[in-house]
Amino acid sequence: PEVDLYFVTRYSDAERIFLTRGTYSARNASSPIWAPCPAAKEVMSAIPLVPTLNNAAPPRHGIMRKAVLKCLTPRRIAAMEPVLREITEADRVTPV
Repeated sequence: PEVDLYFVTRYSDAERIFLTRGTYSARNASSPIWAPCPAAKEVMSAIPLVPTLNNAAPPRHGIMRKAVLKCLTPRRIAAMEPVLREITEADRVTPV
């Protein structure tokens, strides 16, 4: 209630939401939960807000997704796996 949002964490709930476009929307998926401080607002005001795959609603989402899926084929992702693993391993924080 404090932020007037729902946080969905169970896979089955997330799947239902993704498949029920008429009820749920991703328009605010990239919006901050709390209003940023005045200094951050000033910096952010210089950045134009554009729809991304993360927050675009149909029909734009479908067009963007189709373009991305042409590039991210299973074969392409498999080819990138060694580099992605190297990057993620390098960024791991070792517990003290």
